[in-house]
Amino acid sequence: MIRDRLIPALMKGRRNGGPPTQHDVWLRDVAALPVRLLGLGIPKPTETADRDYKTSAAASEAITEAILRGEDIDADEHVKRGQKARAAHKEAVKEAVEKEWERLSSQSGQAASEDQYEEVRQSKEKRQSGWLTATPLKEHGMNLSPDEF
Repeated sequence: MIRDRLIPALMKGRRNGGPPTQHDVWLRDVAALPVRLLGLGIPKPTETADRDYKTSAAASEAITEAILRGEDIDADEHVKRGQKARAAHKEAVKEAVEKEWERLSSQSGQAASEDQYEEVRQSKEKRQSGWLTATPLKEHGMNLSPDEF
């Protein structure tokens, strides 16, 4: 659904409802990149679910063990394990994103036009995607909450 409808609509891609082209797949992969790498930060849950589940299980392991043994929950141990699991997850995601950026960069000539690839590359170098993470603030004359924005 995300690859077949949302991404093409956002990026003016395929609209004929046919099978995804190599370009559509490339655009979906680019859209999954974080904003700092010119993506849209739209996750790929089918690809991240296993890693996310393992992180969640590791982070909640102290609580799970205490419940299964019928013991009191050691909050300090829970916090310690959670921080360790989240730090490991963050590092794994960072490495995966960098590898994905390299892979997409090497495929760009096959999946995207040279002009499209060059625009992405230049925008990344100039860090032109910061507006995507802007938060509306009342002091700047914006009357919407971040959720409404």
